[in-house]
Amino acid sequence: MTEGIMREKNLVVRHSLIELLEHWSIAISGLLLILTGLFELPIAKRYFITELPGLAWSGDFIISLKVHYAASIVFIAASLFHIIYHGFLGERAMLPRKGDLKESLDVIKTFFGKGEEPPFHKYLPEQRLAYLGMAAIIALLIISGLMKTYKNIYNPQMSETLTLWATWTHNIGFVLFFLAFLAHIAAIIIKPNRPMIRGIFTGRVRLDYAERRHPLWLRELESERSLKDEPMEQEKAEITDYSPYAGQGTIVDEYYITVSDGVSLRVIDFIPPSYTPGKPVIVFVAGLISLIAGWREVLKILTPHYRTLYIETREKVSARLPQDRKVKEIDFSIDRMSKDLHELLKEKIPHEQPFYFVASSLGSTAVLDYLSQNLRQPRLALLISPVCEFDIPSWGVPIIKYFPASLYTALKPPIKWYLRNIRLDKEKEPEQVKKYEGTMDAAEPKRLQAHALKLKDYSLWNKLPNISAPVIIIGAGADKIHGPEIMGKVVASMPSARLEMMKSNKETHSEKAGAFIIKEITAQESEIESSHV
Repeated sequence: MTEGIMREKNLVVRHSLIELLEHWSIAISGLLLILTGLFELPIAKRYFITELPGLAWSGDFIISLKVHYAASIVFIAASLFHIIYHGFLGERAMLPRKGDLKESLDVIKTFFGKGEEPPFHKYLPEQRLAYLGMAAIIALLIISGLMKTYKNIYNPQMSETLTLWATWTHNIGFVLFFLAFLAHIAAIIIKPNRPMIRGIFTGRVRLDYAERRHPLWLRELESERSLKDEPMEQEKAEITDYSPYAGQGTIVDEYYITVSDGVSLRVIDFIPPSYTPGKPVIVFVAGLISLIAGWREVLKILTPHYRTLYIETREKVSARLPQDRKVKEIDFSIDRMSKDLHELLKEKIPHEQPFYFVASSLGSTAVLDYLSQNLRQPRLALLISPVCEFDIPSWGVPIIKYFPASLYTALKPPIKWYLRNIRLDKEKEPEQVKKYEGTMDAAEPKRLQAHALKLKDYSLWNKLPNISAPVIIIGAGADKIHGPEIMGKVVASMPSARLEMMKSNKETHSEKAGAFIIKEITAQESEIESSHV
């Protein structure tokens, strides 16, 4: 559930599921911290709180302290998650702006019939100011609380002055937090703010309320929607119009092939005017959740010369899964993908017809897995940055396995940060970063989750020596994960392989890569023709 207008229901989504979980985690754990903090004082028995059902433990200092520690873990974790998650997203809507104090006073005056409210963005100016104040109080509580915990558990001899400062800071923070909590409740029950109560529980507010009070926010949503819809419409247009990917006169046919386990894979078939039955065919297998848009520059070089079958693998959103089976019941392993390739070749390319593999990343891995089985062999395989093993740490497996796929959006910001700052060069390759991020946005979370679980124990290294077909590995020098050293090891593991290095990931997706592939295929064809003379 992300921000969006639902006109047919007179609703607008104000808070995502993640934001609701953040809010309630901090609110409930914070309330528990207030109560247990009070219980650690000798008041529970004095005021007969221990007589209330379920609160007999409140008079026990040790139990109250343990509950306080447990609540603090949730409180700190939720607070840190909030900072990191929204920091990755680059969200700044809650941060105070110039003029917020004056505007807040003007808003308060309207509660008493003086003047009219100005149009607002998503958050009111007083909400932004309150957010800053609450953030400062929470930071005060966490830092002083950690100091007190350190003293209690690890360093009982900590400086008396430091202990005193931490205690008083924590006590002052407690009072301020309690007052801020009361102010928050009071603010939400003021008549003009009451429609927002629904948003606290469901994430949605009435559209007519938002139109009246938050028109600037709705205008932003409409603007964002139009920007998002533009590339989506462009992608739809590419499905029926592949002219940017093909040479003049090329016929493009789009169809599905159903493999043996019932999954239907999309194939985009580029047939140039010069093609005749029996001529070599290029079988193009893109990487994990790749979009065809990322290969436009390469394809427009390949397709005028050779018939090209662009195959979209089963983890992509284009694949059609059997309706009577759940996603987790579908095999998304590399072994199954290599079997898909075998069945596709059998279906589309007659046994006597030659073909070439061109693939990238995970597509290259699937091709190498297929080649290791010594089934039908290509004349040459040109593979960009294959992945031989997937180093998923042991702690990551339960996260992948049990993390709800519906919360995939929570993982996208850190993954995008990793791609921008670790895997790619965001300064030199901004277009490539944009392509990768677009690919992530197009991913289908449940398939991605099922696929990741199949990758955790996979290794290609022991299969490489079995590959007898000629292979050219194309690497990217700027690739920080699969650089020259690893690609060199891949090549050394195969009997008939060589390495071609390009400067960057951007270059491996460029016209230069397409020209190199055409040059190598043409040279191979010329060599075969000369041997027949």
